[in-house]
Amino acid sequence: MKHFDQAYPQAIIAELKERARRDADVVEVTRERTKEELDIAQAANPTVSRESLRYISETVGRLRGLYIFERSIRNVLVMDLENRLNDMLKLDKDKTTPRQLQEYYNWATGINDLFAEAELLISEGQVFFQRENLELLGYFPMNDKTRHAFNELGWNYEQGQAIEKKHKK
Repeated sequence: MKHFDQAYPQAIIAELKERARRDADVVEVTRERTKEELDIAQAANPTVSRESLRYISETVGRLRGLYIFERSIRNVLVMDLENRLNDMLKLDKDKTTPRQLQEYYNWATGINDLFAEAELLISEGQVFFQRENLELLGYFPMNDKTRHAFNELGWNYEQGQAIEKKHKK
């Protein structure tokens, strides 16, 4: 994930985070209808202006693995787990209140949930970094600078890192 965040344009990372936040996995393109499609749409919607029917949005795919843009495995395993364990080790056992003990007990009994979340993040990452999924990023709306930066990148699926595309001369 670190390689992806560092290599890919920030506009794409921001779009992925926003899609993860909204649970918006559908990737669409908007295109102009052909004359025949426009005639059919107009016949089906006679009260709607022809101009408003001129464009159509079509689904090109669904992004998978977006959860990795909501929660990082580092936060799950390091921040949540390690920090809590360190806090627990610093407790003065002679001054610990029953309420504190209950809080740590409740946390400890839910530790399997942390590991389950870490496993989910790993599987989501594996799904996100598949070729078909990453190809959907090319359909995102981008300004010229972002499009150029995006087009210069490829992804090494075996090593899990961005690579610069080699251009034919």
